[in-house]
Amino acid sequence: MNQIITKRIQIGSRHVTTPLLWLGHDLKTRIRVWSQVRGCPGIVVNAHQVLSKRRFYVSACEHGLHAHLGYDGPLFLDSGGYQSQQTGRALIRVQELMAVQVKLRPDVGAVLDLPLDPLVSTRENARRWRRTLDNTAWMLRQKDRPLLALIVHSYNIQHAERRCLQLKALNEEPEVVCIGSLVPLLRGRALELGGSEEGHKTGLHHDWRYIARLISVVRTQFPRAMIHVFGAGTMASMFLLFLLGIDSVDSVAWRLKAAYGAIRLPGLADRYATDFGHTRTRRRLTSICNRLLRTCVCTVCEGLPLSRRVAKLAASFEARAVHNAQVFIDELNEFRLSARQRTHLDFVRHRLADNPLYLGIFNRTILPILSGGDA
Repeated sequence: MNQIITKRIQIGSRHVTTPLLWLGHDLKTRIRVWSQVRGCPGIVVNAHQVLSKRRFYVSACEHGLHAHLGYDGPLFLDSGGYQSQQTGRALIRVQELMAVQVKLRPDVGAVLDLPLDPLVSTRENARRWRRTLDNTAWMLRQKDRPLLALIVHSYNIQHAERRCLQLKALNEEPEVVCIGSLVPLLRGRALELGGSEEGHKTGLHHDWRYIARLISVVRTQFPRAMIHVFGAGTMASMFLLFLLGIDSVDSVAWRLKAAYGAIRLPGLADRYATDFGHTRTRRRLTSICNRLLRTCVCTVCEGLPLSRRVAKLAASFEARAVHNAQVFIDELNEFRLSARQRTHLDFVRHRLADNPLYLGIFNRTILPILSGGDA
């Protein structure tokens, strides 16, 4: 696990570089972040949102999703299964999703899955998995379709092994396999809430050990597939997932943090340029922040004196979102470089120095696993 290798792999008709980050695009915003950042690695769009915006859907069907968005890079169409679930009724059917994928032609389309919930019963989660498996089987049988990403959901290692075998029976060598239902674990409030299939309360370090074991199971069963984790969130989580062997993640954290007024800088936790009192959770810019901000070459900051950079980031959600997205992309590239130079552990340790929680997970959980300890 400790040998991170950057590589070029083929996904459908397109080649991508791993580790890979897909930036989550919200159709409700006017921001087209790929046109304002350098080196956008990939975009993920939600099919539930596409279907809920009729005019967008009709136009995208006519021109294709890439052309309609004005984006010619890798494009991942998520199924929207989670969003449909949140409404309390099925708003999207498997046939409907298949039609969307055929018409929009993304580079990768996710199967219609029903994510698990650590707070519901094991029986309910098992029902959700059966529906996901049935949808997967039906979608794989369709001939005129884009590349399908299969999805594994499990809060139990034995179940995960069996579910991987069930997917292999449908497609022995899929090109993309996703791991879903990890967002509550990554946020540190899943298994410890006591509703998991593991049947007992746990802590964040245990959750990350479970994530590592799950990744190992999926990688063992699908050694040639690109392994993707949905909803990786922060850069700290991304780095830890990459260390554990994940090839691909998606994140909307760059945009969500901007909405709450936060900006990201390399190696630092969230900082706030807006004018309010310094608190434990909302830290103001310091001299170190200003030094990093002076060197920023994102399209928002480039060419401006420090005072105008700060003022622009403080005043505009869009400016913060574009800045944050560029920082995420640049950090991905820095991680790739450190991986090629075999200095990725030192790189991640340095980047987590300002984040005691994730630095603790790195030191106490990730490093022992990478050294051959039991995941």
